[in-house]
Amino acid sequence: MSRLETYLHSFRLAYPDSPLESVEVNEQGQDNDVLVVNGALILRFPRYTQGIEDLKVETAILGGIRSYLNLEIPDPQFVHLEGQLPGQAFVGYPRLPEAPLQSARFYQATFGLTEALFGIENNSPQAFESGIEEYR
Repeated sequence: MSRLETYLHSFRLAYPDSPLESVEVNEQGQDNDVLVVNGALILRFPRYTQGIEDLKVETAILGGIRSYLNLEIPDPQFVHLEGQLPGQAFVGYPRLPEAPLQSARFYQATFGLTEALFGIENNSPQAFESGIEEYR
């Protein structure tokens, strides 16, 4: 089974009532394989075990900051991360309106915050400083 087939199988198992009419592979993801489903849904499949943990943190951060922002951010509506392996774990959210530069900056900032939080949780000043650098 190809990686794409594995991803689609995992999504169908977790959300059998969600339609899969068209799928595009977006190869811009560094740590995730990204699928665009029906032109409207983004599915991110972490490539590594650590990526699953990172995506759990990112999903929690997004939920926690949503009400404080005046900016459209991903709204994870399909979350399948607990007890899963790479290829099975994923997060899905409606595609944001096209704004590539803003999206790139948002994700860069999100990854920076994730790295800073990792530094705090793991007593790693280097990770914290690297993550917070964007905000100084």
